[in-house]
Amino acid sequence: MTKEHSNVENEAISDDDLRRSWRCNSTPKKQFDDLIVEEMGRIWDSDPVKAERSDKVLHVNCQMQGGWLYDQAFEEVRAQWIEQGIWKDSWGNNTGGPGCMDVWKHEEPLQCVFLNLPNQTGHEARSRPKWKADIMHQHDASRPINQFIYQVTNECERLADRVKKDDSPPPGDIYSQAYEIVRGRWVNRHIWDDEWGVLPGTTWQHEKPLNDFTDSEPESESEYYSSAPPTPTLPKTNKDSETIAWTKGTTIKTKGLGKRKLTTIHDEEEITLAGPLSKRQQAEVKFADMPIEVDTANSYNIL
Repeated sequence: MTKEHSNVENEAISDDDLRRSWRCNSTPKKQFDDLIVEEMGRIWDSDPVKAERSDKVLHVNCQMQGGWLYDQAFEEVRAQWIEQGIWKDSWGNNTGGPGCMDVWKHEEPLQCVFLNLPNQTGHEARSRPKWKADIMHQHDASRPINQFIYQVTNECERLADRVKKDDSPPPGDIYSQAYEIVRGRWVNRHIWDDEWGVLPGTTWQHEKPLNDFTDSEPESESEYYSSAPPTPTLPKTNKDSETIAWTKGTTIKTKGLGKRKLTTIHDEEEITLAGPLSKRQQAEVKFADMPIEVDTANSYNIL
């Protein structure tokens, strides 16, 4: 069942609404902006004078645009994306960055890159396979798994530098510590997919269909039956009435019903079968959120 939360105006917000609102957090623009804020905080904390100040939140936030702190963070994040191979020339050099409608390289078709390659001979032709591999590497560098590994590696270097600077003993497992830090950031930014395992997959959440971000029940009857649980086995009894556990979407096959009265108890999700038993007959009853009865011909009618 979908949970509800309350926002500032005390309006109910469902889990589905929240998940859909976080869906675009994994786009290039949103991630670039978030990484700039993280880098601004890192630069701020590295200054002993500023680290003691209490007005950090006024200078390090997503609303800040321009200024020496923002510009320095912008250049650092841009340099990291260039190093990874995920920066696009169309995003500019010193200003701009990804736009609201921009996508990652891996979201674009790869074949268009190779169609524009000139005919090459000699040394260029011999080196083309490596060049081709480099293009494919850059094309996939923006996938979650590759960005995650890059950020964990960077965090390992920061932790090692901090240990060296403080002249303190290194942690037991610096990689595990870096992993937890980066994963925690992704969770806080709502770009970590709950369907991932220990490591991210190859697709960001904004690449998924909107239908994947809802826990709502299927709307059509066919969807109920396609996801139905296994057919339950009727209890063996010689009594004239039986009560069977009943859930939506279940198909119950019963043997030997004969003429009987059939009633449903929707609230308790049970169905009651009553009447004389006959081993020669078989009936199939499918759930519907409406009354069901047996007519004189021993067939089941949905009202």
